[in-house]
Amino acid sequence: MASFLESVDFSPSFIEGGGVVAQKDIHSGDVLFKVPKNLLLSSITPRERNTMLWQAIHSDRLLTHPSSEPLLLALQLLCEKHNTSSFWTPYISMHTINWMN
Repeated sequence: MASFLESVDFSPSFIEGGGVVAQKDIHSGDVLFKVPKNLLLSSITPRERNTMLWQAIHSDRLLTHPSSEPLLLALQLLCEKHNTSSFWTPYISMHTINWMN
């Protein structure tokens, strides 16, 4: 199996600022890259890590309903942004839009 870097190229030429381009055919089932689970931030992160956010909302039927996953992710991002010891704070702060202007 080819390594990830042999199968793709990173291109800075896209309008959006960069991207990943396939250099070889990619077949169903090919693993392109792996991300360690502790680097994922998703709507299930609060529950899996038993965060303070999860402790605050775990009994709320509305916030724990599957249809509320986008809201839960937004709340998680807010919590991470304002947690100065969070791994994610610098990244989230760098990409935050000020909606008040």
